[in-house]
Amino acid sequence: MINYSKFKTGIIHPDREVKYLFDKDFSKLKSKQEKLKDEVDELKRQVDIFQDPSIQKDNFSYEKYKKIQEKGNKRKIESIFEIEDNIKMLSDYLMKNISDIKFGLCHGTRRGKEQEWFRKYLKAEVIGTEISETANKFPYTIEWDFHKVKDEWIEKVDFIYSNSLDHSYDPKHCLKQWFRCLRKGGICIINFTTFHTPQHSNELDPSGFTKKGLTLLINEIAKESNVLLENYLDGKKKSNLKNCKNWGYFIIRKI
Repeated sequence: MINYSKFKTGIIHPDREVKYLFDKDFSKLKSKQEKLKDEVDELKRQVDIFQDPSIQKDNFSYEKYKKIQEKGNKRKIESIFEIEDNIKMLSDYLMKNISDIKFGLCHGTRRGKEQEWFRKYLKAEVIGTEISETANKFPYTIEWDFHKVKDEWIEKVDFIYSNSLDHSYDPKHCLKQWFRCLRKGGICIINFTTFHTPQHSNELDPSGFTKKGLTLLINEIAKESNVLLENYLDGKKKSNLKNCKNWGYFIIRKI
């Protein structure tokens, strides 16, 4: 508490002193926060796999995670991350490497364009999942947390596609779940771009990977999941993303 008795009337107004003290304290706090941010940013540049503090075990709250994802989804609801040319390229790859494609899953699809495009080129049943209630507004999309699987998906899915692994609170568990769904010979496609790296991780995109880091993660669980990292395909970068240096796809096959 400030002792106003020390002020002389007409020389220093108490309100000004309060503002000065507040600004001074705030600037110290801001300086500490900026220093901490710089330290975290430097750490992100040094690691191959990064998880935001909000999803680390001691701090994790599923309810908070879900609210952040839902809020982020609604904020970006008009945005489409992928482009149709890449889905056409991936569809061509799938048709050349999988026989008789009947069913596919696209995880974390927001507006549902990915499954729409896959359906167009593959002439197959393809549905998307989205954790937010907005899923109900878009065709072929269900409201679903992609960390979970439906019993009817297990070993029944011809292919899985996602550009949203960075939204996972536990990417190792998430990949294991997706691999469980693949039938023998099925393919999982994971989009990897500059925006999936540790430097771009935050509460909304809590997991970040370098290309090396994601390769290590996939290979770590490959044996127990009966999968093989088969290929890496380069994709087209969106023209409006000038700072994007990488745009590609990990191709993982169930064996």
